[in-house]
Amino acid sequence: MLPDKDFSLEIGDEVLFCGSHQAEPMLQATLHNPYTLRYVVTGVDESRGYVFTWIEDWLVRRRGGHESNGRRPRP
Repeated sequence: MLPDKDFSLEIGDEVLFCGSHQAEPMLQATLHNPYTLRYVVTGVDESRGYVFTWIEDWLVRRRGGHESNGRRPRP
């Protein structure tokens, strides 16, 4: 039983997850890791770390985009 495709959750809604005991640690890890959660929600695997963030920004500039990804690389 699933909601319609155009159904949106609203603030205060509750979601019931059903699964095996073995799946619970994986769900907890996904919900508590900001990088994994962002990937699950958006489908975008953002670069982490100074070098990879710099490379990603460089590639965007090289392709003609003038905006960085909006994140500051960690020192």
